[in-house]
Amino acid sequence: MVAVQIQQFRPEVVISSNAPLDTQAVIYKATRAIGAKFVFWLQDIYSEAIGRILPRKLPVLGSLVAKRYRKLEYDLLRGSDQIVAITDDFIPFLCNNGVSTHDISVIENWAPLNDLSPQGRAKPGNGTIHAVYAGTLGYKHNPEVLLSAAKELPVTIDVLSEGRAADELAHRAKSEGITNLVVRPWVRFSDLPRVLADADILIAMIEADAGIFSVPSKVLTYLCSGKPVLAAIPAGNLARRILEREEAGLVSEPGNHTDFVTNFRQLAERAEVRAKLGANGRAYAERSFGIDGIADRFEGILERLFLMELQAK
Repeated sequence: MVAVQIQQFRPEVVISSNAPLDTQAVIYKATRAIGAKFVFWLQDIYSEAIGRILPRKLPVLGSLVAKRYRKLEYDLLRGSDQIVAITDDFIPFLCNNGVSTHDISVIENWAPLNDLSPQGRAKPGNGTIHAVYAGTLGYKHNPEVLLSAAKELPVTIDVLSEGRAADELAHRAKSEGITNLVVRPWVRFSDLPRVLADADILIAMIEADAGIFSVPSKVLTYLCSGKPVLAAIPAGNLARRILEREEAGLVSEPGNHTDFVTNFRQLAERAEVRAKLGANGRAYAERSFGIDGIADRFEGILERLFLMELQAK
């Protein structure tokens, strides 16, 4: 479908992001077939995460699958006219696999600042602290820590997600009699600002093995909402660096349930800490997510691409 659309529209440049690698290969092939430029907007080095996680789960088959996707991903990256990486952390891995630094630009992700308001509805009279995790649950995440928190703290936790991991989490909560953790389907994007604004605490998690390669963009959305972020993110990950540098949340290492629950308890019990961290996050978003400046940077990349083509003629 996407290949047909590219062929019919015949753009001069295609910017592709967040596509599974097999789909990205189809997009790349269709782009080259019409002689257009291809920009790989790199949100995640999928093959690096696959290579660390899948062989552990499927020792023989997993290694073969990981090898295939590693070759596919770096072939696509080397063949791109330009790579827009969302973090400097990706650059060493790209360069070590034959990608020229001349072909790499870094533009960190952002979130729709004007669509997300810090203002929520009035809280119910019981004053129970309400936390929300919104997003995918999969290989990169560790939902066990949510169960630990729900068992130990007088809070409510809404997990807005779907899929196998979400179903397993819901089953575990039910079988263990945990009533203050509820798994719900994803909400419509138009409803997400209200859901986040009504929360007291927003939760982000990522598995240690995927930590450098996957930057949880939901954290950026959370910052716009002006709410404190409770995170389990490995040291070195860009999202963690932002949270710690801007004092916008409390962060622990993935798998360290004790620290996660301790941070959760501190946020639940101290309203002044929640207010300070949430305000710091919103202030960072207002400084960093201006769409005009971001658009200028993308336009600059496209201008350089076509300038190089003219100079080569």
